[in-house]
Amino acid sequence: VLVHLDWLLAKAKFGNDIGGRFPELSPSEVNLRNTKHPLLVLNLGDQNVVPIDLILDSKSRGLVITGPNTGGKTVALKTLGLNVLLFQMGIPIICDEGSKLRVFDKVFTDIGDEQNIEQNLSTFAGHIKNIADFLYKVDSNTLVLLDELGAGTDPVEGSALGRALLEYFEKLNAYVVVTTHHTPIKLYALESPYYTPASVLFDEETLKPLYRLAYNTVGGSHALEIAYKLGIRKDIIERARQYLHAEVSAEYERATQQLQKYAQEYHLKLKEVEELKRKIAESEEKVRKLKEELEREKLRRWKGALKEAEDFLIKLKSEALKRLDQIKDKKEAEKLLEELSKEVREKKEKLSQIEEVKEGEKYLYRGSEVKVLQVKGKKVLVQSGALKLWVSVSDLEKPKPTEPIKSPPERKVEVKVEKGVPKKKGMAEIDLRGKTADEAREELIRFLDRAQVSGVKLVRIIHGIGTGVLKRVTEEVLEETPYVAFYREGTPQEGGAGVTIAQLE
Repeated sequence: VLVHLDWLLAKAKFGNDIGGRFPELSPSEVNLRNTKHPLLVLNLGDQNVVPIDLILDSKSRGLVITGPNTGGKTVALKTLGLNVLLFQMGIPIICDEGSKLRVFDKVFTDIGDEQNIEQNLSTFAGHIKNIADFLYKVDSNTLVLLDELGAGTDPVEGSALGRALLEYFEKLNAYVVVTTHHTPIKLYALESPYYTPASVLFDEETLKPLYRLAYNTVGGSHALEIAYKLGIRKDIIERARQYLHAEVSAEYERATQQLQKYAQEYHLKLKEVEELKRKIAESEEKVRKLKEELEREKLRRWKGALKEAEDFLIKLKSEALKRLDQIKDKKEAEKLLEELSKEVREKKEKLSQIEEVKEGEKYLYRGSEVKVLQVKGKKVLVQSGALKLWVSVSDLEKPKPTEPIKSPPERKVEVKVEKGVPKKKGMAEIDLRGKTADEAREELIRFLDRAQVSGVKLVRIIHGIGTGVLKRVTEEVLEETPYVAFYREGTPQEGGAGVTIAQLE
């Protein structure tokens, strides 16, 4: 138990020391973003190690890394192999959030100089013997890492053997990462959909490697430049250049440089796309949360409105009880209490039944069937036969299946007119023509208050047609006035569009 506990603590401490994390477990994908070799980080420090991206997916399971010596090809190979093994041992690795890694049944490698004097093996023979030992064990759940494929022998034959090995691994659907300097293998990687070419980047001006990988491009070896940098005499380097076929070499170098340029641009664009996708995902999450919040707020407001209405009804009933105390006739009091209780029940039933009025649906308005034509806040435009009028949502109720639809009841309008409220054919009226918007608003508010106190139920408001300002002011005041049951445009006999008729509660 102590040994196992010590092992767990050691893994946790190592992961903490390198600032590691666990990538997402994927069934088929290798996508390590900004990963680093953990031992280099421990030896050189995190800031002194350049991160790289290592990508293999279910379709392109092969990666061919090209470029100059000292450019970081072998380090990239070792970084992938070591991180895969650490991950499968339950040890955190260095990578960005969102990185993915699959589990392999087997990992085979051929890295470094396999020359062995005791066994009489050359560099080439050492590589081949190593590959031959695991060649028949490779399958679709295997990761193969080969350094300097085809090296140590005649370049033509080495290239041919290297390509044949890549084709063999492709048939087995294995995951393969190789490094090479051979041009035929580079060209094969460019042509094959199974293998993705990549190049370690090299600064042409300073002749220094950048230790970064550019995908979908091949890199030159820059052997002469590196040889000169490492101390070979300049005259020898110049002589070597003369032996190179000038035209073919120049054309190849130009094509390589162009590909590298495109690769760098592609790499930058890919980074931008990834960043854009991340921002889009964040925005979608924010929108989702906002919608949820709006739904919660809508429900909260509806519950608040229902509670407010219930409180009002309770208050109304309480006031009615106080009025009952003042009524001497007991029978009349009981009758009034029964009517008020019935009204309270009906109001509660309306509030609980009608949560949302929809245009085109039919409801009951004061016992008569009406059709909703337009919804505007807490007011709706309804139609009953040829009559159209604006009413409050609270006055609508859903028709009961067994309830017969009643014809509109005939109502007698009794108008009590006080001073300042003129009377005309059973209704009060006011003329706003010739007034400014502010004057019209103030006079109309006073007029409606006097009419309501006087018990007037119908009012006729003359605003004219003109520019439409007075009509708009009239509608705004009517919308804001709580005791306005509904309003409508006047009929031709009443004055048409220049008149608005309103009913007060």
